[in-house]
Amino acid sequence: MQGTRFFAAALIMSLPCTPALAVVTVKSLTANIQKEKNAVDLGQELNGFFKNGGCSLPKELVKKLDKKDKAYIPGELKNILARDLTADVDKYSGQSVLKVLNTAMFVDTKSNARQVTLTGAETYAGYDPLHNMDTQTNNFAYAMDCSGFLNSSISVAGGISGNDGAIAAKNALETKKSMLAVKASVFSPIALAISPDIGGNLSRRQRISVLYSLSREVRGADPAAPESTRVTSGRMLPAVWISSAGASSFQGESNLSGNGSAGIGVLSASGSTAGNATFSKSIAFSQFDTYIINSQEISTVEADLKTINETVVQLVNATISATRLLQIGKSFQVFFDLPRLVCQKNWSISSLKSADVALPGTVQTAWDGQKGCEMMIQPASPLANDETGLVLQAASDLTQGLQFVLKAPMP
Repeated sequence: MQGTRFFAAALIMSLPCTPALAVVTVKSLTANIQKEKNAVDLGQELNGFFKNGGCSLPKELVKKLDKKDKAYIPGELKNILARDLTADVDKYSGQSVLKVLNTAMFVDTKSNARQVTLTGAETYAGYDPLHNMDTQTNNFAYAMDCSGFLNSSISVAGGISGNDGAIAAKNALETKKSMLAVKASVFSPIALAISPDIGGNLSRRQRISVLYSLSREVRGADPAAPESTRVTSGRMLPAVWISSAGASSFQGESNLSGNGSAGIGVLSASGSTAGNATFSKSIAFSQFDTYIINSQEISTVEADLKTINETVVQLVNATISATRLLQIGKSFQVFFDLPRLVCQKNWSISSLKSADVALPGTVQTAWDGQKGCEMMIQPASPLANDETGLVLQAASDLTQGLQFVLKAPMP
């Protein structure tokens, strides 16, 4: 079953890269990432998840199910995941999976393969994997409430006595609990930053943040790395999320599209069931367990440091101020939609009318996840009456000679 196609808004400039010319294993990409469990069987994990998901079953039914293989997994979900139930998977918490998605590889100056994780990137803490799915693969959400779980269990067990069935049905109806399983192939934010044309939904600011952090992490790991150093990222990772933290009642399967409301912290499922009956309730889930299918080979994207650095500078320098200069006393306020690490640099001031004319003064910055970068500019002396705006400059700290230059026009 194909997930709904969607197209990302155009982002400026794709880095010259070679997507899908090479493959790596998920294991090699995640070698140094801490995980809760190594190489576990997905079927056994799902079986335990549904058995202990918060829906109680009569003892008679439990005894029957315990004698069967993976009997707690709903039959419909077994069919959907048929090829993956015996897959080799690693288990991560919700935050740990962001480490996996923000990991890249390069070969250092001593010919050692190195792994870097972008702890300074915005996508390290605030990335929404299910908004960045590979729509060329099968993506789905499957949710089941306690009534559906009871019916599924009775069917697998081959029946239950009338008395126990009536009591169990009453308890199931009164338990407002839902269990969710999601499978999706999600893009690495690094791959999207290097090659935004492959799909996904990465904002301009996130792209700057990822590429800037990527360059700094590589240089931090290997200060002598030349600009020809090629940095590689897995294009996407196959993952399964499960949660029993849902409080609403819903039963069935839904295709996932890139436009739904979904995330590591909270996911809302909505769409059509297999029987074409629609449902309108959203189910909010949290506290996800995440499994990465690590036995697969995945395609990669790559770019060299020189291109990454130049692209960061071009993206930053093409950023238009979100507001015009607002005079507040002797200071001027302006906002730019820039990531924190770029915002907090040491900025100098010059004239927009006469770009070579430096203006003494100070620039104080404050970064907010919603508003972006606030700059309070205080020139040491009053501006000329015919001044058209200010230019702000800072060293990029990526490679010598590359400068960040922002223009803030007067009202």
